[in-house]
Amino acid sequence: MPASTTELVLRIIASALAGLVVGFDRDWKDKPGDFRAYAIVSSMAAMIAVVSLALVHDTSNPDKSIAMDPLRVLQSVLMSIGFLGAGLIIKQGDHVVGTATAACVWAAAGLGACIGLGYYAFAFTGFACILVLLVVFGWLMPVMGGPKDSKRK
Repeated sequence: MPASTTELVLRIIASALAGLVVGFDRDWKDKPGDFRAYAIVSSMAAMIAVVSLALVHDTSNPDKSIAMDPLRVLQSVLMSIGFLGAGLIIKQGDHVVGTATAACVWAAAGLGACIGLGYYAFAFTGFACILVLLVVFGWLMPVMGGPKDSKRK
């Protein structure tokens, strides 16, 4: 029996929290990268995993008359977008900038895949996680000693 939508949504939220803890650890140890990027990548990876599970379940064919592997589409999209995101990460002096932006590009692909496949609850949960991580924790970055989250010239 597949998991309930509530459980799957909670998986995405739990993943965002786990990624945030990992990001805080990296930030605390003065490692390169924005702590929010870890949470964004973690929550979107969970969202894609949840959608993959749901998609396999939704496209199962008991009589095996049609062979279909819907996961290849998701794999191709996410891998391709990773190259685009990599181009957004730049080293400026001793600082690495663009990690949250790169994570957001990848996350946007995940959101688009979820919405395109009709998994609105998962997409909304992922979107809410991203919004909280970028806005709320963006305000907290200067308080925690990180760079200001503002437009760069």
